[in-house]
Amino acid sequence: MAADLARAITGRDGIDAGALRMARHLEPLTATLISINKRYKTRSGIRVVGLEVD
Repeated sequence: MAADLARAITGRDGIDAGALRMARHLEPLTATLISINKRYKTRSGIRVVGLEVD
């Protein structure tokens, strides 16, 4: 369901980052990106590369 939501929003497949407990590590990163984007009036992001997704 989460992968379908990611695809619907971004047009790209989502990436399974593991158990839900991993969210506590990713959520602060989201807040940091929002802060950077507001301050510099840009659209920064994080790209994960090197994955071979089936």
